[in-house]
Amino acid sequence: MSRRSSPAPLDDGDLLEEILLRLPPKPSSLRSASLVCKRWRGILADRRFVQRFRKHHRKPPLLGYFVKKYKGASFTSMSDFTLITSSIPRLRHLNLVYCRHGVALFLDALCEILVWNPITNVQCHVAFPRGLNHDPVCRVETAAVLCSASDNLLVQGEFMLVLVGYYPNQAKAFTCLYQSKSGLWGEIMSTPARCSVYRNRTSVHVGNTLCWLLYTTEIFQFDFERQTFAVIEKPSGAYAGVNCWHFQPLQTEDGGLGLAVCSKTINIQLWARKSNCDDIVSWVLQKTIQLDDQISHPVFLTKARCVVMMGYDEDTNVIFLCFESCHYFMLQLDSMQFRHIGTETDWCYKMCYPYRNFYTKEAPQEDEGLGSKK
Repeated sequence: MSRRSSPAPLDDGDLLEEILLRLPPKPSSLRSASLVCKRWRGILADRRFVQRFRKHHRKPPLLGYFVKKYKGASFTSMSDFTLITSSIPRLRHLNLVYCRHGVALFLDALCEILVWNPITNVQCHVAFPRGLNHDPVCRVETAAVLCSASDNLLVQGEFMLVLVGYYPNQAKAFTCLYQSKSGLWGEIMSTPARCSVYRNRTSVHVGNTLCWLLYTTEIFQFDFERQTFAVIEKPSGAYAGVNCWHFQPLQTEDGGLGLAVCSKTINIQLWARKSNCDDIVSWVLQKTIQLDDQISHPVFLTKARCVVMMGYDEDTNVIFLCFESCHYFMLQLDSMQFRHIGTETDWCYKMCYPYRNFYTKEAPQEDEGLGSKK
C-alpha cells in the first residue's frame, strides 16, 4: 500500500492565506512577504485579502504624517514606508484639509477637491458644485470624506464628500454633500454662524455628525444623516485667554464629543459632552493633565511654557503637540504614553495630519489607477 503524502502547510492555499493574515501590519513585514514569490505577492495584492487583513488587524499602522504649511504640504515618514509624491506635482501648492480612511484630501485653487490614496496612487478629482465655482460672495473653507469602515480603497468604492464654507456678508456657514455613486452634489445648505471654520483643524467624526472648530472656539456640528446643524459653545470653565491653537475637538472613549483645551502653560483640560438626569447636555470636565508631570523629556527640564496642539489622530486618540515652537510630540490621551517625533527650527503654521493605511505592495505605481470625476 502506498501512503498518500500530506501537502506541506504552505502548499495549502487557504492555510497560507491564514498565516499571511497574521503578519504584523507593518510595511516591512508585508513587503518582505511579497518578495518571497509571485504566489505570495498575488495573495497580498488581492483586494479580498486586503479587506480581510484590515478586518483582522482593525486599525492600520501609522505610516507617517503630512505636515500642512502656510503653503502646500510635505510628508514625514514614521516607518520604512516611502511616499512617492511626484504623481502630485502641485502638492506644494494644494491646501491639505483632511487625512483619514487611507486618503488625503486637498482643496485646489481650480475649485475642485482632490482625493488621493498614496498607497495605490489612485486620484479622484471632484469639481465644486456650480453654485460655489468662483463665487465672490462665499468662501470654501474645508472638506471631509466619509466611506464604509470596511472599504479603505476609498476612491475605488463608494464615498461621500462634505464641503464646508462661509458667506461673510450673510454670517452663514454652508455645507454641501457629494455622493460618489451618483457623481452628483446635493443642495447647498446654510445656517447662521458668527464666523467660519478654523481651517487648521480637521473635522472629528462623532456618531452621525462631523464637528469642526470655529474661529470663535465654538464647535460647528453637522448631522449628515438628518442634514441639520448645531453650534456648540465652548465650556464656560475652559482656560481663559487662549485661542484656536489651544482647542482640539475629540472623540471620547464612549464615542461622544470631547474637547481638549491647552493653557498657555503646559496643562490640558479634557472635556466631554454629557447628559444629566434631566437629559440636559452640557460640558463636563473629565481630567486635567499636567504635561510636565507626565512627559519625561529634556525639553521639560527647561522653563518651557508654550504648548499648542498641532493635530489629532481620531483612530487612536492621539494629540500632536508642539512645545516652544519647535519640539514635536505625540501624546496618547488614554495611556498617557508619549513619543518625541522631532525638533524643527523653522516652525510656521504647521499642522500634522497622521496617515494610517495598510501597505501590502512594494511601492505604488505612478501610472496605474488614475481616475477623474467632475
